[in-house]
Amino acid sequence: MAFALLPDHRLVIGCSGDQSVSSRASGLYVVRLNQVENANSPRGVYFSLPTLAHNARITTFTLDYAPACSGSPCLFDLDEKFILTASYRILPGGAGIFDQTNSFLHFILDTGLEQYHVQQRNMDPYVVQWEAWGPAYTRLFTSAEPGPFSMSGTQFMHRVSVGRQASIFDFHPVRVQKARCHTDTVEDVFSKITIEKGVQSISMAECFAQTIETKLPYLLKEAALPPEWEDGIHMSISGDTLFGAVCVFSGMYNRGTDYSKS
Repeated sequence: MAFALLPDHRLVIGCSGDQSVSSRASGLYVVRLNQVENANSPRGVYFSLPTLAHNARITTFTLDYAPACSGSPCLFDLDEKFILTASYRILPGGAGIFDQTNSFLHFILDTGLEQYHVQQRNMDPYVVQWEAWGPAYTRLFTSAEPGPFSMSGTQFMHRVSVGRQASIFDFHPVRVQKARCHTDTVEDVFSKITIEKGVQSISMAECFAQTIETKLPYLLKEAALPPEWEDGIHMSISGDTLFGAVCVFSGMYNRGTDYSKS
């Protein structure tokens, strides 16, 4: 079980299985902690994740979230949109406890978790099936090993650079829409910005009961690293600034590169 406390007093609980909902159900239970009691509006909503294959099970489950920055790495904009990442590993049905698991990285836009709290329902928790919310508001990726990463609002980036560039996933719907008004590939301060808006399908019968399709659009931003940054540098993102940890005399300090013109 995993937990994440969101800025608007919502508590997200990642469940690897809930016998009260389904024998093979996994999902996100979202509770609004500051909600006034209302018989017509649920305090808790259970968002089902894709149904697992027969005898498959989730062995690890983690949730991560980071607020967006506003003008400075030290100032957070708690009203800005954000993504929640769910990282989990699935042990295929029939496999032993020491067999290899399959890793997945799931990006979830906050809008998908918010809308069902404002609808009038008469049961608590209200269960939202995967087909009703998942494909439109999430992106699911397979991952051999997610590794360390950095997040800022709707932006996600692996902390270790590959070659001489960094790749940033940006799921902000307004920035995606603005990019769509131009072209599928945009040259800017980034070496390349690609709009990913198609349907992504994952067919793994040993893990999921059916083919999983997700289509949350995003921008894939590729940034060339400054020449003084070393290969394999550890990086983090904060708002429009990319930071790299550079080793100097056995100490560490940060150098920042501003990509605010993106």
